[in-house]
Amino acid sequence: MIVVVDGCDNLDPQSQPRDSNIFYLPRYLPKQVYFLLARRPFLRAKSGLLIETPAETLNLEEYPEQNQEDARAYVEHYLAIPGVGANIKSWVAENYQSEAEFCRELVVESGNNFMYLSRVLGEIPPNPPWEGGDWTLEGRETTVGANGIRPWKVPWNVPTAGLEEYYQGLWQKMGGEGLSEIELGVLKVLVEQEEAVSVEAIERSLCSGNPQFIDVDEYDIEEVLETWVEFLHQQEIGGEMCYSLYHWSLCDFLRLRV
Repeated sequence: MIVVVDGCDNLDPQSQPRDSNIFYLPRYLPKQVYFLLARRPFLRAKSGLLIETPAETLNLEEYPEQNQEDARAYVEHYLAIPGVGANIKSWVAENYQSEAEFCRELVVESGNNFMYLSRVLGEIPPNPPWEGGDWTLEGRETTVGANGIRPWKVPWNVPTAGLEEYYQGLWQKMGGEGLSEIELGVLKVLVEQEEAVSVEAIERSLCSGNPQFIDVDEYDIEEVLETWVEFLHQQEIGGEMCYSLYHWSLCDFLRLRV
């Protein structure tokens, strides 16, 4: 028997007794029983899971090609759903040379982020229109398709309601309006950077002309980044670990809040 539990990061440990496994998952498993748990990146010490059985951890970021193929298959499957994807196809035909081009560009924009894919696909006209009126083609500069249309990177004053609701939840998990001065400072640096940035670079940016951060060191910044591990993308550049927010649309959302 295989039991799959998705979105374990959405479970609230405060709703359960202390020292209990998240979702009351079993500590011991009988033979031929397996649990497959999925969640955003996390610190092992804060997993909320105590198990006495063999376990393996798989980081999906290490499989970009397979993730991209899954994202493409997801979009194609969505378009094939009777009464759902069919509503989008006429819009796609008006704005793209082919469904393949539409699928390819959307997958690139998604960065293999399935939450982005699901929330955006659900609000493409003629499905319920975006709040604020028609879609706009303004926003971040990006390479356009052969027909000159690139509707995905839109300004957040015309958001998809689904994505905004989801990111609002992430914003609250990060601290929301209760962010400390240093947390707010680190977040401002992250949303202003086009590329991933090192802890040393974040420190330089914070302390440059900001006397309130004169006593802040790299350890303080690392502590902040550690608490936000599920919202960040980490990559090694030039021998240094560098950080960026995990998706450009989350970055755009947070930029309006800091």
